[in-house]
Amino acid sequence: MSLLAGLAREAKRRLLLGRALAWIVTHPRAARGIRDERAWIFGASVGRAYVDNSAALHRYVRRERPDIAAYWAIDRDSADVEAARALGPVLFRDSCEAWVRGLLAAVHIISHGVHDVPACASRRSSRTVKVRLGHGLTALKRTKPRRGHDNRSANALFDLVPVASEFEKAHKLDWDIDPDRLVVTGLARFDTLGARDRDPPDDPKRTVYMPTWRDDADPDALQRAIGGLLADSALHALLERHDARLDVFLHVNFGRRLRDEIAGTGGGRVRFPALADPQALLAEAGLLVTDYSSVAWDMLYIDKPVVFYQFDPERFAEARGGYLEPDQLPGPLAREAGAVVPLIEACLTGAWREDPDWSRRMSAGQRRAFAFRDEGNCERIVAEIERRLAARG
Repeated sequence: MSLLAGLAREAKRRLLLGRALAWIVTHPRAARGIRDERAWIFGASVGRAYVDNSAALHRYVRRERPDIAAYWAIDRDSADVEAARALGPVLFRDSCEAWVRGLLAAVHIISHGVHDVPACASRRSSRTVKVRLGHGLTALKRTKPRRGHDNRSANALFDLVPVASEFEKAHKLDWDIDPDRLVVTGLARFDTLGARDRDPPDDPKRTVYMPTWRDDADPDALQRAIGGLLADSALHALLERHDARLDVFLHVNFGRRLRDEIAGTGGGRVRFPALADPQALLAEAGLLVTDYSSVAWDMLYIDKPVVFYQFDPERFAEARGGYLEPDQLPGPLAREAGAVVPLIEACLTGAWREDPDWSRRMSAGQRRAFAFRDEGNCERIVAEIERRLAARG
């Protein structure tokens, strides 16, 4: 986002906040009724989509807790508006109503940033219980506070930050989050994977490749490394030989030009499915190839193999870095495109199951990363939110 675009968005948020405050002052009876509703407002991806941990928890609340007034905050031009609306009421983030309800809500639940939910960042909503679900288990990437903040100030407004384990909690302590706000519940989206007990996987011939975005990315270097793998003749021959396919899911921040350039190196059995949320893709696939993405832990949660293709370790370590040494990764590591292909083949043939190093990495990763491997994560998170609501009175 350019500086001018960011300033324009902030000016619009201030305008909407002012209008909402004025409405509350001039409509006290209606405002009291909205506050008495004690609504929970969910959001994700800065309003762009219905995805991730927030969506998983929202679905759970709509299904299991009809006593809770749950709303989803979204941009009115999002492709996911109808998907969210099918589950319950939505609030358009650019509307005065969304800001009024945001100011008067009992709970804000975000996964990507404070602007997922209107008024979440405002001190005027200080009575609201604010929950940061995050968008993945923290281990492979260190946090980066939003502009104008350090770690402590960026997280100071949150009352609850659910984590998957003591392992993740230790990393979040590095964010300067108060320990009493970090609670081991499991991550909401893990409940949606649902394929944990299926063996063999739904489609062992389907590989998903999800490279993460780099904040200081060199587009040419990304194109060479990612495009080099996708254009590798040995990869295409392997997929053809095993009647397999590779689905590529690129982060939205890659941008259209870079996405188009990378897509041009695919073809044949290398495809680019149009999806907003990769959860279903992961649950169905037999293998994930990634670099530093937290989706690696989603696959590990359901006993599926992960290959790490980290082609820029020095640059990544300098710009962001993570918490794990190479030997602690829950899957084998490749630095070059050519080294990825035999690892994919090991998964397509099933040989990975007999590899003692692979087995050791997966087992150690599961023991370390997950306090729970069940479908009770959402239930535990809701219980923690209600505890804080009760304490606040």
